[in-house]
Amino acid sequence: MPATFSRKSSNLASSHYHGEFTSIARHLATLCAVLAAVVFLCGCPKKQWSYTPPPAPAPSKDFDAHFDPAHPDPNGAPRNVDWRPQIQGRIPNPDSCNDGQPYSTACTQDKPFQDQPDGLREAFCFIGKAVSGSPIQPFYGHADWMVAQFDGSIGWFNFGDDFDYDLLLVPGSLPQGAGNEHGITTNNNHVADNSSQPQYIEVEWDSAETDAAFPDPGNPGTPPSWWAQFKQAGHADNTQQLAGLLHPSDEHTLACGSVVGLFGLDCDHGCRSELHPLYGLAIQRTEDPADNEWSVLVRNWGTGGYCSQYNDELAETSLSIVLPYSSSQPPTKVEVQDFVTTTVSGPGVQCPKIYFQDGQTIVNLTLPPPENQGVAAFSLKLQWPAGAQPMACTQVKTAGAALAEPAAPAAHPAAPLKGEDYLGALLRGTKKGQRLDLEKDILPAVPREQTMATRRMTVSPPPQSCNGAIQVIPGRPPVVHAVAVHRLRKDPVKRSRDEALRTYICQQYRAKGVAPPVGTQQDLDQACKGVK
Repeated sequence: MPATFSRKSSNLASSHYHGEFTSIARHLATLCAVLAAVVFLCGCPKKQWSYTPPPAPAPSKDFDAHFDPAHPDPNGAPRNVDWRPQIQGRIPNPDSCNDGQPYSTACTQDKPFQDQPDGLREAFCFIGKAVSGSPIQPFYGHADWMVAQFDGSIGWFNFGDDFDYDLLLVPGSLPQGAGNEHGITTNNNHVADNSSQPQYIEVEWDSAETDAAFPDPGNPGTPPSWWAQFKQAGHADNTQQLAGLLHPSDEHTLACGSVVGLFGLDCDHGCRSELHPLYGLAIQRTEDPADNEWSVLVRNWGTGGYCSQYNDELAETSLSIVLPYSSSQPPTKVEVQDFVTTTVSGPGVQCPKIYFQDGQTIVNLTLPPPENQGVAAFSLKLQWPAGAQPMACTQVKTAGAALAEPAAPAAHPAAPLKGEDYLGALLRGTKKGQRLDLEKDILPAVPREQTMATRRMTVSPPPQSCNGAIQVIPGRPPVVHAVAVHRLRKDPVKRSRDEALRTYICQQYRAKGVAPPVGTQQDLDQACKGVK
């Protein structure tokens, strides 16, 4: 998760503050910047993402990933990944492992890929790391382990100041006891910052990468699709409207669903576990066997937020998501609604297929190569035979506005703000604390040469409409192996936008004259070097 511009609540940030940065940390940060520059000049890392988990010895260290290799998800990826100590009922603490370096060989036999920002942008992420309450280390980006599928309770978190959609996922608990949700760490936040509520994994993706697949209806009399409503409410960060959208059958309880994403640790925020970027999402909106509704989003690419560099292309062209409705018989009717697919080039995502075998229902889609940046969004309506039961997940009560974010900081706060809140206040300063629009407010205010790279997503309709009733196919989706190597690449559009955000914040920092957080003056000046 990106530290910069985010006003995400954190019981870590509110309870700890390191104050002045040490000179050692500064030297390490400088060295890290030099190394990052060397990597950039040397080209892309020899790393790619696929469903097959990376080989590793039997788990023995706190941050060794643990999963059941005999029961992968339909893609062949791990499902509901845990950290090794969770099998014994103990949640690992990222801060206490090798002085806050859970991604190091002292803490894991796995080889997580370390992705953090380069150049002047990393100073902003360093500020976020310093106020997270965790030990200050030279790495303040994302440590990514593997592609995985989780199921559990899903709700809205917020629309970040970095323009990310942020959901929360409460995975099921291990048999060793409640409060031991799959894949969490001690630093993962509790729902509504309430320790009596379960901990969650954040699910994130850049709104600009999928918004073209959520179009508003062209005709005034045509009702907007579910995803168009999600986009409108998401950009407004309308928590109550989103609660009703995600789970209209009971807006005070989180919906059940499944998520496919890149599983790892967000080491800009205490190295807590997250799924970022999102590859696949299925949210069960209504549980009624006669009217079982799902919202589905799929793709095989995506960037990792401001405090990262790479486009995490998934070297796969087939993606399957489990719809865990309990039934011995397949659904009696399946209907696709409001199917939209977009790409930057070539054909988009093909029409969805539904498979059923041994009580498991799977929605499967064929995607274009990841470099085509295909996205598909749609709704599913299913009907089930007698005796079928809706997907069960942890019943998390939201109490209406319990998940609402604090009010945005004022443009000119009376008291000094800490890292992220201060940066967010600068970002919203020109609209008196209101959320900005990237295209209308920020990009026009920065030099044109910094915003030249654009992602031109276009609707790419399939040969025939995907909407309407579809047949249920007996069996499981065929296994489709990756056809080409897709090593991680730096994304020019992301880099251009990140630079525009840096420029805009620095302009506000110099124009507003608001005192920065204690100990951050030098880092802000370094981050804003070259901005007039």
